[in-house]
Amino acid sequence: MKKLVIGCLVALVLFIVACVAAWFFIAPHIGGWVQNAVDQAKQQAMKQAGLGGLGSATGTAYLTDIKGDVYVTHEGKREGASQGPVAEGDVIETEADGSASLIWPDYGRTLIDKNAKLEVSSADKQGDNLNVHLKLDGGRIWTRLERLLSPSSNFDVRSSNVVATVRGTSFGVDARDASAVSIQVAESKVGVQKMASADSNNAVGEMVVTAGQQASVNEDVKAAMPKAAAMTESAMNDPFVLEGNTKIDPALMSWVSKAMELYNSIPQGRSMTPDEEQQLEQKALDLWNSLPDQYKNGETLDEAEQNYQSGGAVLNTSATIMIK
Repeated sequence: MKKLVIGCLVALVLFIVACVAAWFFIAPHIGGWVQNAVDQAKQQAMKQAGLGGLGSATGTAYLTDIKGDVYVTHEGKREGASQGPVAEGDVIETEADGSASLIWPDYGRTLIDKNAKLEVSSADKQGDNLNVHLKLDGGRIWTRLERLLSPSSNFDVRSSNVVATVRGTSFGVDARDASAVSIQVAESKVGVQKMASADSNNAVGEMVVTAGQQASVNEDVKAAMPKAAAMTESAMNDPFVLEGNTKIDPALMSWVSKAMELYNSIPQGRSMTPDEEQQLEQKALDLWNSLPDQYKNGETLDEAEQNYQSGGAVLNTSATIMIK
């Protein structure tokens, strides 16, 4: 009897030791497993809603009007771009035949030309405050803000050691020249600074470029800041500049704001309930129904619903509902 009791105690001790060892092995991975499951659930919901898939990231801008070869790097993974939200830290690259647009909900748009590399270094929208920092590594972009930023907001574009900062304007940044960055302004004004280096925030030169002007800033810190000059006729009539400076349809801007709101309403840190998934599906269909007719490519709501019910996405580039 005594041996039996001792044997049971030994077995119990070994069982406890095994459980503790297993816990120390498993515990560090549980959080990752849970988050992975949540991310997969969210991405599946977004696939159904056609609003892209950023895992647990919060969307800050909406990528659309994708033409040719365009790629997005999100959390280190580079894939072909598709219409939908992009997040802070994402990098957008266009090839020789590529172009795209980033819509900043409620504020404006950044048009991305061919052979460009644009990083959304940081982006945050809280209420009426919008804070965006973009990094342009080659190519050119044009940003048009339809409303003035609040005093607490900031929008700047950095290319090498040249930084262009605005509060509300229509302007372009061109980094196609290996040694200089060109700033063009169609409306209002842009503050331009030359920093001590590409990683520095210590300004060694400053200037202001106003509407109808352009300036080419030499990246060499020893070079003097240029004087702004009038934009040439060829520059003003450049198709890229004309498109970038075109006023954005308010109806489209409103629709994109709703799309981003829907995307960012997806619960984070947990999976959705069946009721929440059903509500998301209905909201996605309602969102499509609110899209202005000129952006629906002639597809009826019944056709969209049939496509959706058969497993097709409602609001992405694989569907016929695309923003042109």
